Amino acid sequence: MSKSTASTVWKVILAILVGILVLVLVVEIGLRWFISHQMRSQFAEATPDTVAVQEEPSVSFGPYPLVASLVAGNIPSMEVTTPSTLQLDTEPIAGAPAAHIAIEDLSMSNDPVAGSLLVTTELPDDYVEEILRQELNKALESGETDSEITGFLTNLISISEVTANPNDNTFDIVFTEGILSLELRPVMVDEQLTFEAASVSLFSFDLPPQVTEFVTRLLAEAFQQEMTMSLTIQEFTVIPDGFRITATGQNVNLNELSNSDQA
Repeated sequence: MSKSTASTVWKVILAILVGILVLVLVVEIGLRWFISHQMRSQFAEATPDTVAVQEEPSVSFGPYPLVASLVAGNIPSMEVTTPSTLQLDTEPIAGAPAAHIAIEDLSMSNDPVAGSLLVTTELPDDYVEEILRQELNKALESGETDSEITGFLTNLISISEVTANPNDNTFDIVFTEGILSLELRPVMVDEQLTFEAASVSLFSFDLPPQVTEFVTRLLAEAFQQEMTMSLTIQEFTVIPDGFRITATGQNVNLNELSNSDQA
């Protein structure tokens, strides 16, 4: 084979390789755009029509090539950040709080499962106030509490305010315009979120100890339900004007997680 022939062959091979690399790059860009576009579209569909979202959700896939993920049927890493769509001036509150979601080992199927899921979200005071009010009303209407607690809380059913105290890592729950105020501190015990009463301020009432226990238990259950039963609360921090929650899950079925959020 002459030098000119060998040179021509190598040029052809090089051109083919460059063409393949360009094709792979185009497919990679297309896949990233398509998946990101789909997630943004789903976010837009889930956002209430009355909410004006100031920013779009962001999606990143890290350094791993999605072309290889397509072949393997698994996305090694993905991070999603969604802005808040909360409407605090409606009854009940509409939308969802902002969240950062980190996913590892996501199966690419009609029934996707995340090998590992980490969610961090921030809940405003007003949102937590509405959650607690709803859960308290449900508990009283269902008769889950004993008669002494029910009779006492029926007179204090109005939850006036929830205020975060980040310097002390506590928050206040005010009932009936200040008649009763509970200062609670979040505590993780055996990887379970609980609350302890830091102080109680009471006017004109004798407060049964069961009431404090009931409210703290109800609050812990409400926050866990907010994260859904597929996830476990790992950290709970009091921040200015609200709360930051980090929750984790293993082998989380995303379809089931979505359905539980809508329930």
